[in-house]
Amino acid sequence: MKITGKLFGMLVCAGLGLSSLNAWANPYPTKPVKIVIGFGTGSAIDNTMRLIGEKFQAMSGQPLIVEPHPGAAGNLAAEYLARSRPDGYTLLSGSVGMMTINNLIYPDPGYSAEKDFAPILRISRQHMVLAVNKNLPVNSFAEFIAYSKSRPGKVSYASFGAGTESHFLGVLVSEETGTKMVHVPYKGSLPAVTDLLGGHVDSAYMPFATVKAHVDAGRLKILGIASDKRTSFAPDVPTFRELGYPSLEAYAWSGLVAPVGTPAEVQSYLHNTFSKILTMPDIRDKLTSMGHEIEANTTDQFKQIIETDRQRWKKAIEVSGFTLDK
Repeated sequence: MKITGKLFGMLVCAGLGLSSLNAWANPYPTKPVKIVIGFGTGSAIDNTMRLIGEKFQAMSGQPLIVEPHPGAAGNLAAEYLARSRPDGYTLLSGSVGMMTINNLIYPDPGYSAEKDFAPILRISRQHMVLAVNKNLPVNSFAEFIAYSKSRPGKVSYASFGAGTESHFLGVLVSEETGTKMVHVPYKGSLPAVTDLLGGHVDSAYMPFATVKAHVDAGRLKILGIASDKRTSFAPDVPTFRELGYPSLEAYAWSGLVAPVGTPAEVQSYLHNTFSKILTMPDIRDKLTSMGHEIEANTTDQFKQIIETDRQRWKKAIEVSGFTLDK
């Protein structure tokens, strides 16, 4: 049979289609999946991902291997993902810093969160709260602001690191309330909370989970929550929105991220699988007990969360004049 140019073209197209189908003949995943984290072994996100990993293996038949790449405020982990093959076998547990702040303050973090990553879904969020030492003579946010205004440049607030959402939330609070407070950065939440307990700093902006035990024991007081709604952990504490500051909303969150170019079918599989895991009662109860809030979200919703936070922290950075030299 004579093969005409038109027939040849049809055969080529058919062949390409068959090739594409064969490429997906074996359902994803067919080998272990690695998820990179920007913090060390034993960290909250490490424990969270190992917990999720048990369910992932049960559902997919493949292990979810947690690989820590700590350092440089998460940049090492993010850069590692950016350089990985977009085949769905290397993922990232992206944090607020990695996804929104670092590209704004580092001259060259080694990646672009906007260009190199494909967001899948937000895994969890933690409410950011204003906590004060029990001996500070204030019992409400209004009293704290009045106390700070009467002592300009003398009232201090701790953060879990310079250039983090903990730091910049304090910047926005000062901007919105017209106060002048002293920022004291720490290398992590634990030393910041330790000094807050000891009275070496007056206040701190922290994820609720890091101070909950001390609040329950009466060693710290929470004066406000940077959230869209009150938390069940402290239902009597008002949000900043309720107190008249609707723009003061901030969370510490983690989300599942893949390299840009990861096939749509793989992204869909990951979103559906992780969404199902996060609705499992035992997983939800365990994460909730650790201070995480789990909310169903689509990929588009997660992208909007990232963009909203990027603009929020961009404003805070501009207001503070922060650079990495300070």
